[in-house]
Parts: sequence; structure tokens; C-alpha cells
Amino acid sequence: MSSEMNAAAYSHYRDQFARLEPQLAGANLPWLRNARREAFDRFAELGFPTTRHEDWKYTNVASIEKRAFMSPAASNGVDAAQVNALALAGAHRLVFVNGRYDAAARTSTSRPVWRSTSRFTCCSSARKPIREFMCER
Repeated sequence: MSSEMNAAAYSHYRDQFARLEPQLAGANLPWLRNARREAFDRFAELGFPTTRHEDWKYTNVASIEKRAFMSPAASNGVDAAQVNALALAGAHRLVFVNGRYDAAARTSTSRPVWRSTSRFTCCSSARKPIREFMCER
């Protein structure tokens, strides 16, 4: 991978990560927060992969590096009619807008969801295996 990310790109991604980190699922879990920070540090150290690397030889990500990543705005602009038009009758309904779970978009006619909190909360009995899987390199 590139020997080092340029200072402007690093600064931009660092600022975006710092802004988004508290909003991410599992932000209150120290092991996950540490794993994310270590992953970001590794990304900052190595930069984007290039086609000279075996695992990436068929995938050119140079155009991604040239664009400034911005997370989508928090407001979704999705109404119940749009959700209902895409919903399957009688199915459980989880609504994600711009990559974020939107509990408000889940209508009262949809089947109940066991939890509407962090996706890591519903796995509390399996936290150790999840942590070990997510934190391994």
C-alpha cells in the first residue's frame, strides 16, 4: 500500500472519523472503540491499497483516494409511503437510510423487532466471540 497517506487526506479522514465515532453502533463498548481506533491508525499508516498488492491487483481504488469522503446527513427525508412501497407483507421490517438504522421509519403495522438498540446489544451473550472475531488481524 502507499507508504504513507498525504497529510491533507490523513487530516480529513481523521476529522471525519472523530466526528462519526460517537455515533457508530457499539460506541460505548471499549473493546470495539479500541479496535476501530487501531484500524484507523493502521489505515493512516498504510494508506489506500494499490494494484501492485496481490490482494488488490484487480481492484483499483485510486479514485476513492481522490475524493473527500463525507458521511450522509442525519436527516433522512424518507416517509412512510416510501417505506411501505418497498416492504414485503408480513415480514419483519428494519429500515436503514444512508446506512443507518431508522427506528422511526418502522411503522406500527410492521411486526415487532426484538430490539431497536445497537446491533451489538442483541448479541450480549456472544460478546466475547464477536469481540475476538472483530479484533483479530
